[in-house]
Amino acid sequence: MDQSAHQQTSGSARRFAVGDAGHRYVGQPQSNKATEPSPLVLVVDDDAALRRMLTLALKNDGYTVITAGNGVEALDIFAAHPVDLVLLDVEMPIMGGHSVCIELRKKSDVPIIFLTARARIDDLVKGLELGGDQYVTKPFVLQELRARMRAVLDRVHQRANDHLAHIITIGDIVLHEEKCEVTVRGEPISLTPSEFRLLSYLMHHPDQLITKEEFQAAVWGYHSSPDVNFMRVTMRRLRMKIEIDPSNPQYLQTVHGAGYRFCRQPPHVD
Repeated sequence: MDQSAHQQTSGSARRFAVGDAGHRYVGQPQSNKATEPSPLVLVVDDDAALRRMLTLALKNDGYTVITAGNGVEALDIFAAHPVDLVLLDVEMPIMGGHSVCIELRKKSDVPIIFLTARARIDDLVKGLELGGDQYVTKPFVLQELRARMRAVLDRVHQRANDHLAHIITIGDIVLHEEKCEVTVRGEPISLTPSEFRLLSYLMHHPDQLITKEEFQAAVWGYHSSPDVNFMRVTMRRLRMKIEIDPSNPQYLQTVHGAGYRFCRQPPHVD
Protein backbone atom coordinates (compact mmCIF):
# COMPACT_ATOMS: atom_id res chain seq x y z
CA MET A 1 0.00 0.00 0.00
CA ASP A 2 1.40 3.42 -1.02
CA GLN A 3 0.74 5.99 1.65
CA SER A 4 1.96 9.48 2.48
CA ALA A 5 1.44 11.51 5.61
CA HIS A 6 -1.68 13.62 5.73
CA GLN A 7 -1.75 16.71 7.92
CA GLN A 8 -4.64 16.78 10.38
CA THR A 9 -6.57 19.98 11.08
CA SER A 10 -8.62 21.14 14.01
CA GLY A 11 -12.29 22.05 13.76
CA SER A 12 -14.80 21.18 11.10
CA ALA A 13 -13.33 23.40 8.37
CA ARG A 14 -10.32 22.30 6.35
CA ARG A 15 -8.26 24.48 4.02
CA PHE A 16 -6.82 23.15 0.79
CA ALA A 17 -4.13 24.43 -1.55
CA VAL A 18 -3.44 22.59 -4.79
CA GLY A 19 -0.65 23.70 -7.04
CA ASP A 20 -1.95 22.41 -10.39
CA ALA A 21 -2.69 25.35 -12.67
CA GLY A 22 -2.91 27.65 -9.68
CA HIS A 23 -6.14 26.18 -8.38
CA ARG A 24 -6.90 26.69 -4.69
CA TYR A 25 -9.59 25.09 -2.60
CA VAL A 26 -10.24 27.25 0.40
CA GLY A 27 -12.57 26.68 3.35
CA GLN A 28 -12.75 29.39 6.02
CA PRO A 29 -9.95 31.96 6.61
CA GLN A 30 -6.88 31.88 4.43
CA SER A 31 -3.54 31.07 5.99
CA ASN A 32 0.04 30.58 4.87
CA LYS A 33 -0.08 28.27 1.85
CA ALA A 34 2.87 26.25 3.12
CA THR A 35 0.90 25.26 6.21
CA GLU A 36 -2.35 24.36 4.44
CA PRO A 37 -3.08 20.63 4.04
CA SER A 38 -3.53 19.31 0.53
CA PRO A 39 -6.63 17.29 -0.36
CA LEU A 40 -6.25 13.62 0.50
CA VAL A 41 -7.13 11.39 -2.45
CA LEU A 42 -7.79 7.68 -1.99
CA VAL A 43 -6.97 5.77 -5.19
CA VAL A 44 -8.59 2.32 -5.27
CA ASP A 45 -7.58 0.02 -8.13
CA ASP A 46 -6.25 -3.51 -8.43
CA ASP A 47 -3.85 -2.39 -11.19
CA ALA A 48 -0.59 -1.66 -9.35
CA ALA A 49 0.94 0.15 -12.34
CA LEU A 50 -2.06 2.49 -12.56
CA ARG A 51 -1.89 3.15 -8.83
CA ARG A 52 1.78 4.11 -9.12
CA MET A 53 1.13 6.37 -12.11
CA LEU A 54 -1.74 8.19 -10.43
CA THR A 55 0.22 8.54 -7.20
CA LEU A 56 3.14 10.21 -8.97
CA ALA A 57 0.95 12.45 -11.11
CA LEU A 58 -1.38 13.57 -8.34
CA LYS A 59 1.43 14.19 -5.84
CA ASN A 60 3.09 16.33 -8.48
CA ASP A 61 -0.17 18.31 -8.69
CA GLY A 62 -0.08 18.95 -4.96
CA TYR A 63 -2.44 16.27 -3.69
CA THR A 64 -1.73 13.88 -0.86
CA VAL A 65 -2.32 10.33 -2.11
CA ILE A 66 -3.07 7.05 -0.40
CA THR A 67 -3.86 3.86 -2.31
CA ALA A 68 -5.64 0.55 -1.94
CA GLY A 69 -5.56 -2.53 -4.15
CA ASN A 70 -9.06 -3.79 -3.36
CA GLY A 71 -12.36 -2.72 -1.86
CA VAL A 72 -11.86 -4.23 1.59
CA GLU A 73 -8.54 -2.48 2.01
CA ALA A 74 -10.13 0.76 0.77
CA LEU A 75 -12.83 0.70 3.46
CA ASP A 76 -10.24 0.09 6.17
CA ILE A 77 -8.16 3.03 4.94
CA PHE A 78 -11.19 5.28 4.65
CA ALA A 79 -12.14 4.56 8.25
CA ALA A 80 -8.68 5.57 9.44
CA HIS A 81 -8.02 8.69 7.32
CA PRO A 82 -9.89 11.95 6.54
CA VAL A 83 -10.28 11.26 2.81
CA ASP A 84 -11.44 14.17 0.64
CA LEU A 85 -11.92 12.37 -2.68
CA VAL A 86 -12.09 8.73 -3.82
CA LEU A 87 -10.98 7.48 -7.24
CA LEU A 88 -12.68 4.09 -7.37
CA ASP A 89 -12.18 1.29 -9.88
CA VAL A 90 -15.43 -0.51 -10.67
CA GLU A 91 -14.11 -4.00 -11.42
CA MET A 92 -11.87 -5.48 -8.73
CA PRO A 93 -11.54 -9.14 -7.70
CA ILE A 94 -11.96 -8.47 -3.97
CA MET A 95 -15.04 -6.31 -3.39
CA GLY A 96 -15.80 -4.26 -6.49
CA GLY A 97 -16.24 -0.52 -6.72
CA HIS A 98 -20.03 -0.54 -6.63
CA SER A 99 -20.02 -2.46 -3.36
CA VAL A 100 -17.46 -0.05 -1.92
CA CYS A 101 -19.62 2.90 -2.96
CA ILE A 102 -22.64 1.41 -1.17
CA GLU A 103 -20.65 1.09 2.05
CA LEU A 104 -19.16 4.59 1.78
CA ARG A 105 -22.56 6.18 1.21
CA LYS A 106 -23.82 4.65 4.47
CA LYS A 107 -21.39 6.85 6.37
CA SER A 108 -20.15 9.68 4.14
CA ASP A 109 -20.91 12.00 1.24
CA VAL A 110 -17.25 12.04 0.16
CA PRO A 111 -16.96 12.70 -3.61
CA ILE A 112 -16.51 9.49 -5.61
CA ILE A 113 -15.21 9.32 -9.17
CA PHE A 114 -15.56 5.89 -10.75
CA LEU A 115 -12.75 4.58 -12.95
CA THR A 116 -14.24 2.06 -15.33
CA ALA A 117 -13.41 0.17 -18.51
CA ARG A 118 -17.16 -0.13 -19.13
CA ALA A 119 -18.97 2.51 -21.18
CA ARG A 120 -22.43 0.91 -21.32
CA ILE A 121 -25.43 2.96 -20.28
CA ASP A 122 -26.62 0.39 -17.71
CA ASP A 123 -23.24 0.51 -15.96
CA LEU A 124 -23.41 4.31 -15.86
CA VAL A 125 -26.95 4.19 -14.49
CA LYS A 126 -25.92 1.82 -11.72
CA GLY A 127 -23.02 4.05 -10.68
CA LEU A 128 -25.29 7.10 -10.52
CA GLU A 129 -27.95 5.26 -8.55
CA LEU A 130 -25.39 4.20 -5.97
CA GLY A 131 -24.28 7.80 -5.43
CA GLY A 132 -21.23 8.25 -7.65
CA ASP A 133 -20.38 11.86 -8.50
CA GLN A 134 -18.51 11.27 -11.75
CA TYR A 135 -16.98 8.58 -13.88
CA VAL A 136 -13.95 8.37 -16.14
CA THR A 137 -13.69 5.67 -18.77
CA LYS A 138 -10.42 3.75 -19.10
CA PRO A 139 -8.11 4.38 -20.80
CA PHE A 140 -8.41 8.04 -19.82
CA VAL A 141 -6.49 11.24 -20.45
CA LEU A 142 -4.90 12.48 -17.25
CA GLN A 143 -5.93 16.07 -17.95
CA GLU A 144 -9.58 15.01 -18.02
CA LEU A 145 -9.28 13.25 -14.68
CA ARG A 146 -7.58 16.30 -13.18
CA ALA A 147 -10.38 18.55 -14.41
CA ARG A 148 -13.08 16.35 -12.92
CA MET A 149 -11.24 16.10 -9.61
CA ARG A 150 -10.91 19.87 -9.37
CA ALA A 151 -14.57 20.27 -10.27
CA VAL A 152 -15.91 17.99 -7.53
CA LEU A 153 -13.60 19.49 -4.91
CA ASP A 154 -14.64 23.01 -5.90
CA ARG A 155 -18.29 22.05 -5.47
CA VAL A 156 -17.69 20.49 -2.05
CA HIS A 157 -15.92 23.52 -0.63
CA GLN A 158 -18.25 26.04 -2.20
CA ARG A 159 -21.13 24.22 -0.53
CA ALA A 160 -19.26 24.08 2.78
CA ASN A 161 -18.78 27.86 2.72
CA ASP A 162 -22.44 28.59 2.03
CA HIS A 163 -24.01 28.90 5.46
CA LEU A 164 -27.35 30.39 4.34
CA ALA A 165 -30.31 28.06 3.96
CA HIS A 166 -31.82 28.45 0.51
CA ILE A 167 -35.17 26.90 -0.28
CA ILE A 168 -36.59 26.96 -3.80
CA THR A 169 -40.24 26.11 -4.43
CA ILE A 170 -41.68 25.74 -7.91
CA GLY A 171 -45.06 24.09 -8.31
CA ASP A 172 -45.10 21.04 -6.07
CA ILE A 173 -41.30 20.66 -5.98
CA VAL A 174 -39.38 22.02 -2.98
CA LEU A 175 -35.56 21.99 -2.98
CA HIS A 176 -33.63 22.71 0.23
CA GLU A 177 -30.07 23.47 -0.81
CA GLU A 178 -28.38 23.50 2.59
CA LYS A 179 -29.85 20.15 3.58
CA CYS A 180 -29.64 18.70 0.05
CA GLU A 181 -33.27 17.59 0.38
CA VAL A 182 -36.09 17.56 -2.16
CA THR A 183 -39.80 16.94 -1.72
CA VAL A 184 -42.22 16.31 -4.58
CA ARG A 185 -45.96 16.54 -3.99
CA GLY A 186 -45.25 16.58 -0.26
CA GLU A 187 -43.14 13.42 -0.28
CA PRO A 188 -39.35 13.36 0.22
CA ILE A 189 -37.38 11.79 -2.61
CA SER A 190 -33.85 10.41 -2.67
CA LEU A 191 -31.52 11.92 -5.26
CA THR A 192 -27.94 11.09 -6.13
CA PRO A 193 -25.43 13.99 -5.95
CA SER A 194 -25.52 14.40 -9.74
CA GLU A 195 -29.32 14.42 -9.85
CA PHE A 196 -29.50 16.99 -7.05
CA ARG A 197 -27.01 19.32 -8.76
CA LEU A 198 -28.85 19.04 -12.06
CA LEU A 199 -32.25 19.80 -10.49
CA SER A 200 -30.84 22.66 -8.42
CA TYR A 201 -29.30 24.34 -11.45
CA LEU A 202 -32.48 24.00 -13.48
CA MET A 203 -34.64 25.37 -10.66
CA HIS A 204 -32.30 28.35 -10.35
CA HIS A 205 -32.93 29.07 -14.05
CA PRO A 206 -36.62 28.29 -14.64
CA ASP A 207 -38.04 28.60 -18.16
CA GLN A 208 -34.55 29.11 -19.57
CA LEU A 209 -32.89 26.93 -22.17
CA ILE A 210 -29.81 25.31 -20.65
CA THR A 211 -27.46 23.95 -23.27
CA LYS A 212 -25.48 20.76 -22.83
CA GLU A 213 -22.28 22.81 -22.79
CA GLU A 214 -23.65 25.01 -19.99
CA PHE A 215 -24.58 21.93 -17.97
CA GLN A 216 -21.11 20.54 -18.45
CA ALA A 217 -19.49 23.69 -17.06
CA ALA A 218 -22.02 24.73 -14.41
CA VAL A 219 -23.27 21.41 -13.04
CA TRP A 220 -20.22 19.18 -13.42
CA GLY A 221 -17.69 21.98 -13.33
CA TYR A 222 -15.38 21.34 -16.25
CA HIS A 223 -15.10 22.49 -19.86
CA SER A 224 -14.77 19.80 -22.51
CA SER A 225 -16.94 18.04 -25.05
CA PRO A 226 -20.37 17.43 -23.50
CA ASP A 227 -20.71 13.94 -22.05
CA VAL A 228 -24.09 13.30 -23.65
CA ASN A 229 -24.62 9.84 -22.15
CA PHE A 230 -23.94 11.05 -18.61
CA MET A 231 -26.36 13.97 -18.92
CA ARG A 232 -29.03 11.90 -20.65
CA VAL A 233 -28.93 9.16 -18.03
CA THR A 234 -28.99 11.65 -15.16
CA MET A 235 -31.97 13.47 -16.67
CA ARG A 236 -33.83 10.22 -17.29
CA ARG A 237 -33.34 9.11 -13.70
CA LEU A 238 -34.40 12.52 -12.41
CA ARG A 239 -37.60 12.48 -14.46
CA MET A 240 -38.52 9.10 -13.04
CA LYS A 241 -38.35 10.59 -9.54
CA ILE A 242 -39.92 13.99 -10.25
CA GLU A 243 -42.53 13.59 -12.96
CA ILE A 244 -45.95 12.00 -12.64
CA ASP A 245 -45.51 10.65 -16.17
CA PRO A 246 -41.78 10.56 -17.08
CA SER A 247 -42.64 9.89 -20.73
CA ASN A 248 -44.64 13.13 -20.82
CA PRO A 249 -42.69 15.45 -18.49
CA GLN A 250 -44.23 18.70 -17.27
CA TYR A 251 -41.19 20.12 -15.50
CA LEU A 252 -38.05 18.62 -17.05
CA GLN A 253 -38.46 19.21 -20.75
CA THR A 254 -36.05 18.46 -23.58
CA VAL A 255 -35.39 21.10 -26.23
CA HIS A 256 -34.33 18.79 -29.04
CA GLY A 257 -30.91 19.51 -30.43
CA ALA A 258 -30.26 22.23 -27.88
CA GLY A 259 -30.58 21.19 -24.23
CA TYR A 260 -33.14 21.19 -21.40
CA ARG A 261 -35.60 23.53 -19.71
CA PHE A 262 -37.32 23.52 -16.31
CA CYS A 263 -40.88 24.78 -16.77
CA ARG A 264 -42.59 26.77 -14.01
CA GLN A 265 -46.07 25.67 -15.02
CA PRO A 266 -47.67 23.31 -12.50
CA PRO A 267 -48.19 19.72 -13.61
CA HIS A 268 -51.52 18.99 -15.23
CA VAL A 269 -54.02 17.24 -13.01
CA ASP A 270 -56.43 14.87 -14.68
